[in-house]
Order: sequence, then C-alpha cells, then structure tokens
Amino acid sequence: MTGPADRRTLAANGRVAHADLAGRVAAERFVTPEWLRVTATLADLRAAPGGPRDRQLLYGARFGVLEQRDGWAFGLAADDGYVGHVAVAALAAGAAATHWVAAPATHVYPAPDLRREPLLALSFGARLTVVAEDGRHARTDGGGFVPLVHLRRVGDSSRRGPHRVLAAAIRDAGVNIAFGTDNMTEDMFQAMHVGSVVHRGSYGGGVRPGPQAILDAVTRNGAASIGRLADLGSVEPGKKADLTILDLDTPAMRPVISLVSNIVHYGHPGVVHSVMVDGTFLLEDRRVLCMDEAGALDEAEAAARSAWRRLHRDSPDIEPPQGCRWL
Repeated sequence: MTGPADRRTLAANGRVAHADLAGRVAAERFVTPEWLRVTATLADLRAAPGGPRDRQLLYGARFGVLEQRDGWAFGLAADDGYVGHVAVAALAAGAAATHWVAAPATHVYPAPDLRREPLLALSFGARLTVVAEDGRHARTDGGGFVPLVHLRRVGDSSRRGPHRVLAAAIRDAGVNIAFGTDNMTEDMFQAMHVGSVVHRGSYGGGVRPGPQAILDAVTRNGAASIGRLADLGSVEPGKKADLTILDLDTPAMRPVISLVSNIVHYGHPGVVHSVMVDGTFLLEDRRVLCMDEAGALDEAEAAARSAWRRLHRDSPDIEPPQGCRWL
C-alpha cells in the first residue's frame, strides 16, 4: 500500500490481515472473518486490547473476527468497517438479526410480563433475532421477550404510523396512566375519546376501562403523575379551585343517563361554559377574560402565515400545506 493507512479502517495488525488485503499489506496470515454478534448491551471497540475506546457496538451488531488472543477479538464491524479489539466475552455466534429496536430504549424480559425483572436493556438501533410473536411480545433466539411495539423488521426504517399500544398490560401492572395533549391538538376531550378507543382495544374490545377510569386519566391521574394529588385533580375542600364548567343544556350532552359517560364520550370544547383557575375565572359564559381573544387569534394567524412565507422563500423545495391558497 502507498501512503499512510488509517488503523481504524485497516483490517490488519501484522500477525493477521483480512483475506482481501493479500498482496497489499504484510501479515503472517490472511484470513476470512468469522462473523459473530454482539451479545452485550454495548461493546467497546478499542484501539488495542484494554486500550482507548474508538467507538461502541450495539447489541446484535455483527463483528468479523480475524484473530482471538488473551480474551480479545481483533476484527472489523460489519456496519461501518471500523477495525479494533472487542472483548471475546461480548461476542457469540448467532443467526442473522430479523428485527431492530425502533424505540429510544427497551428491555429483554425472562417472560412475556413487563412486571418481571428485565434481563437486559437495549438501546435504539439494537438488533435481535425473533423466533416467535404472540401479538404483544417477540420471543428472541436467546429465549427472552421484548415488547413487540418497540421493534421493526430489518429493512423497515419507519418509526411512525399505527402500532399496538400495550395499554392493557401497563394498566394491569398498576402503572398510573395520565392523558395529555400533543402539538396537533390541545383538546382534552379528544384525548379522552382516543384514549378510550386505544385502551379498550388493547383489551380486545368491550367496555374496559370504563368512563370513570378515562375521566380519572385527565384529572386525578394527571395530578398524581406530577406529585400534586394533595391540591389538584379533584373537587374537594382544601384543593385549588381549578374548575371546568360544562353546559349540559346542549344536544351533544343530552339525554343525561350517566354524566361521566356523557362527558367522556360526547364532550367537546363547544360545551365548555366557564373555566376557573385557582379561584379566578379565565373564561366565563364562553368569554375569555384574561386576554384579547380576537387580537390573539389575528396575531397567531399573521405569525403562522409569515413563518410559512419565509420558509417557502428560503426553501422553495418544501411544498406548502395541502389546500393552502395564500402562498
């Protein structure tokens, strides 16, 4: 070879070299890599045995071993070709990975039960070989179980779209569940509608959880989730006067057979009559008292249009929102 070689990408150490380097570098032996898989949560790829760490390999990553000496394997990572030393104890033979972890993190459990002590923690991007699925969990070739919702098949890079929520298992494990809103809507009534469908679907249909459990998820459970159940979450003496007053004299809320059921299943922002926060009305008789509502709406509309015009001007390759006629 001519010119200096980068040791991080040169699969040779003088004693042994990758077979593809025959005639290009000096080595006692030229060998074909033995491909093993990383079996630790993370394995350090080091410049020398016990030396500085160059990078890390995730669970399930393939590592081509060229030589083993004194508990260290010299070789190259399949993903990026980086060369170095990995502890032999962190490697093992195994079948090709079938799935990868698409959640920020997950765990491998000894049984299909989230309440069990996990065997192993896995990071985003880790790879596993799945040998069976039961609808909620994937069984790996090592005998462990991983929540199926946290996995994607190898070759599927999508992290979005519909997926099965393990709400039933989470509820049955006694986890406090609180509902909230995201940037696409700030409508807690919609959160209850969607939450009811999703959570009942996780039980295979039926009426579990009931309306009271859904209402609790946006009131008591929310307060409990931030450690404020002593002063928030319900209407009781000594707690803050945070109240939402609904107008029941509307077609959507009648007939009133079960008030909680009506609120959960039929409620929407249009039935909100007044809102009190810590004893002060912010909305009364459907009038906002704490700001100029019309002015705020106009400012928000102008700010959004201005932002989109700047974006369209600076990045004309980005398409405007569908149906937008003012750009």
